[in-house]
Amino acid sequence: HTDSYDHLPHWLGAVRSAAHWASYAAIEGHIDTSKSVQIGIRGNVVTLDWRKSSDRLGYRVITIDEYRELGVQKTIEAIRERVGDSPVYITFDMDVLDPSHAPAVSNLEPGYTGLMTGEAIALLQGLRGLDVIGGDIVCIIPTKDNPNNITSMNGMVLMFEQICLIADYLRGRKK
Repeated sequence: HTDSYDHLPHWLGAVRSAAHWASYAAIEGHIDTSKSVQIGIRGNVVTLDWRKSSDRLGYRVITIDEYRELGVQKTIEAIRERVGDSPVYITFDMDVLDPSHAPAVSNLEPGYTGLMTGEAIALLQGLRGLDVIGGDIVCIIPTKDNPNNITSMNGMVLMFEQICLIADYLRGRKK
């Protein structure tokens, strides 16, 4: 999900919500959307104009269908071209993963194939050398996870990859 749904009402009257953070962050100047990419967007959206706010705010949206056309390497190239040498913060929403790889997420999308964990790892590893200054993993609900904790374990692996990107970049700067 784009999480930039500023054209939709907040959930249960909340002043701010997780479905709107990408809009707040852009409007408040915390994100340079001309350098930002939202990848793997798919599934059951609330309205037909679901891209409206992301497009208006200047985000580059790569839907899951476009990702499937481009493939991992060309998607990495699109990210690198857009980001350039700017500092990068990675927000990894576990909802982007296929439900078979992440069944314990806040917005499960059954019937709409998402990224496989290996594809997500390849995308992250393709960012090596960028100035990754931080990252997070969001939308895991541990109490909904399978007994083997596959969602949490996949989240751990993806966070490890983000930490490695940060460490690798910092190590390269010291040389």
